[in-house]
Amino acid sequence: ERSTHVKHNAFIMAGAHVGHDAIVGEHTDVCPNAVICGGAEIGEHAKIYSGAVITPNVKVGDFAIVAANSVATRDIPSGEVWGGSPARFIRMRDGYEVDA
Repeated sequence: ERSTHVKHNAFIMAGAHVGHDAIVGEHTDVCPNAVICGGAEIGEHAKIYSGAVITPNVKVGDFAIVAANSVATRDIPSGEVWGGSPARFIRMRDGYEVDA
């Protein structure tokens, strides 16, 4: 059985919406008016900026960033910055290194 989970020290700001069966990881920020649709999974230390939409069943990796007013329609790997509508890769997050 699934249910919505908002983990330790996640910060859901005013006006943000977290849908059914969604998971928000530890130390993740969900900014005002962001929408996380049903079944989406947000990793740890991620940032979902104002007005961003994470569509149903999309996975956002640890330390990933989704820019303001973006629409994430596919999975976003850990440590990447995505933006636009539909969201696309912009660059790696500063200070994030991928293990070889």
